[in-house]
Amino acid sequence: MADENGGSVERFYLDMEELKKVERQYALEMHYMRYHFARQYAKGIVLDVSCGCGYGTYMLTQKTPDVNHVIGVDLSQEAIDYANKHYKNDKNEFICSSIQDFNYDKKINYAVSLETIEHLKDPADLANLFRRLDVDEAVVSYPSRKTTHYNPYHFHDLSMDDIKSIFSPDYVVFDQYQYHREFTYVFLRKHK
Repeated sequence: MADENGGSVERFYLDMEELKKVERQYALEMHYMRYHFARQYAKGIVLDVSCGCGYGTYMLTQKTPDVNHVIGVDLSQEAIDYANKHYKNDKNEFICSSIQDFNYDKKINYAVSLETIEHLKDPADLANLFRRLDVDEAVVSYPSRKTTHYNPYHFHDLSMDDIKSIFSPDYVVFDQYQYHREFTYVFLRKHK
């Protein structure tokens, strides 16, 4: 039995435009949920690595009473300009810099790196950034499945063992979480 939209409980009929809208909405919700998840643990001065257009950096300043300041860093000046125009507030700042060159003059308590590490030609650059800034804790996420065969921007398919090796001996994994079997979140703490 069909409903008024031409579908039933078992089947939906979508035209191509509807499908594209659904896929875009799903992608937006996934990106939102990543930052929503990460901000639950944010505290002190927070670094958002590869912040893109800045919405995640902004989210890290909202509903986060333990966050004092968030620094969004991205390699794209265009993205940083957009972030400054649309997401700048009194608890954040946006800086155009590479991961390899970025430095900050204050202590970083918490770093967020969501789906960045697989884009780096050398994933150790992210670990080196955390070491250089003496980051206390971080959440790093990466695709849980192989993506390099279809995504030309991904240089690596990573596993938990890879992450442990990249961040060892200075950082240890103290927790992990898998989101929709698509992304693995790894919580790292500076080894004492």
